[in-house]
Amino acid sequence: MPGFPLARTADLITETIGGEIVAYDGLTKEAHCLNALASAVFVAADGKTSIADIASLASAKLDEPVDASHVEQAIVELEERGLLDATEASGGLSRRQLMRKSAVMGGAALAAPLVTSVVTPAYGATGSIDHLNNSLSILAVIIQCGGTEYRMKWSNGPFGAPTSSNCGPTFQNGGCTFHDGGGAAGCLAGTTAVAHADNTITVTFPAGCKLTDYLVKCANNCLTPATNGQPLPGGGASSPYTISAGNC
Repeated sequence: MPGFPLARTADLITETIGGEIVAYDGLTKEAHCLNALASAVFVAADGKTSIADIASLASAKLDEPVDASHVEQAIVELEERGLLDATEASGGLSRRQLMRKSAVMGGAALAAPLVTSVVTPAYGATGSIDHLNNSLSILAVIIQCGGTEYRMKWSNGPFGAPTSSNCGPTFQNGGCTFHDGGGAAGCLAGTTAVAHADNTITVTFPAGCKLTDYLVKCANNCLTPATNGQPLPGGGASSPYTISAGNC
């Protein structure tokens, strides 16, 4: 239905962490962090739902009152960052009108920004890694520190430090084969992953620990480090370790 906000999907990779969304823009090379309210508005913006109905949906999802002015502010911030395809909101309000209305509201608007944006190290690197980030589905690693095994995963291209939801014995490896390890712990502090323009990924982790296995899953295939999912030889690799993403 014309005039209703529509979330953009093209050239955009989204990851839900808790109740918030991180959106990676393949065109601007920016990462946009949507707070809980902006995330609720983004999910509900299907081009068919009015601002009033989005407010009701957001209120139910967040279990707190959300009024139309807050939804309008979220729409303004999402549109400013190019995260909406439709630039018209319900009731015939254009983006410019929404911005003017938001400014006039002054104290009625939410004080803190709903969307924050940064240029990520991966996207900001020299050269283009759009193809890598658009095709990369999963990077997962097993790192051994003494007698403790840590399993961590990054999904759909977001890199940096792993989050608690992506660590531990229950993380999904996308159908690829890991070797059978012993016990499994949560995230290993000090571990990061960074993608580069040459289709490699550098994993950094604490000194004295060993990367014993990893997997890279592209959109349609798994790339494993050793035949039949065996662990890396020699007790594993030291930090930093560079992984080839192949043809992702």
